[in-house]
Amino acid sequence: MNGNKNQIRRIAYYEDIFDRISAAVKALNRSADELNRAAPLIEELSAYYRSAEWKKDFSDDEAGILPTGLKRGVLSEDGVYDLLDEIEQYKSILHTDEKSKETEMEEQYITVKIKTKGEKCEMTDAEIKRWYETKIAGLFDPRYGTPEIEVKVERK
Repeated sequence: MNGNKNQIRRIAYYEDIFDRISAAVKALNRSADELNRAAPLIEELSAYYRSAEWKKDFSDDEAGILPTGLKRGVLSEDGVYDLLDEIEQYKSILHTDEKSKETEMEEQYITVKIKTKGEKCEMTDAEIKRWYETKIAGLFDPRYGTPEIEVKVERK
């Protein structure tokens, strides 16, 4: 059986729609995964945007102190705010079932102690903590909740 021409065209037409929608869903899943992996960077950008450092950088830019060739989109008040807001909107769309997943998960406690030797680190304790918290958080899948990370810095 070969089917009639209208039937073959109809099936081919809907097969094309099926393929296009399948590709769009796969792209959406890749984007959601990429957004999840970027969670530590998003938090880091948000913290910078709320910081005294950002306010100083912004005022120095307004005063014309910064180099003219420096890319400075991050100093746009509306740009950063709008980006962070857009991310929250996407999160609410992509993670509607996050709460139910959190209740299904068991608590796990992982202890890691890192000892380093070498030249004295010029980073402040707060910078070291923020760096480790950001990097460690990136190892976890945010769909299952944000890990609570405690970093203690002890210098001898």
